[in-house]
Amino acid sequence: MWETYLKKMLKEQAETVENMPSIWEQIQTKVTRQSVKKHGKARGKLVLTIITCSMLLISGGVYATQQYYYWKVPRNAEEVKKSEELHQMLTEKKLSSDESIAETFHLNLTNYNSIDVNGLFKSDSYDPLVDVVSNIMDRQQVNDRKPSVYIHKQNQNEGLILEERVNAYVVHFIERANEEWRVKENKIITK
Repeated sequence: MWETYLKKMLKEQAETVENMPSIWEQIQTKVTRQSVKKHGKARGKLVLTIITCSMLLISGGVYATQQYYYWKVPRNAEEVKKSEELHQMLTEKKLSSDESIAETFHLNLTNYNSIDVNGLFKSDSYDPLVDVVSNIMDRQQVNDRKPSVYIHKQNQNEGLILEERVNAYVVHFIERANEEWRVKENKIITK
């Protein structure tokens, strides 16, 4: 009795093994079809990328006339002048924006020293304020202005981070405790 059962089981396994190549071929066919579709789409994207890069190279870039002078090291007197003008224009825009935020929230910025945000990130030494500023910048959307950081002149453990969003003004009141900065309070006013 058990011999018949064993023979039957072995026969079923042998049939399953014989059918396996056909299953393997089906899987292989599906994989081949999908890879052909993906490669076809990838070629289209590659061609589009090559055409776009070629157009940018030929036209000299999208915003080459203004940002070019700001981001590269000036090589002659004209480039130095344009770079300084652009830097002055950006500084004035930052100051006017900070003044607007201060007026909106009735803040007096004369008691605060401005901290260069770019300097925080480029500094060789670690400043714990970088964590707070980067968390704020991570939540920003397109066209939001980079936040401005102000530290109180007398009490170096308090400060403000002013942020101009597309649709609102935000003030983050920050404080330092145990050499770590944290946001104490946020105030938001929509434009």
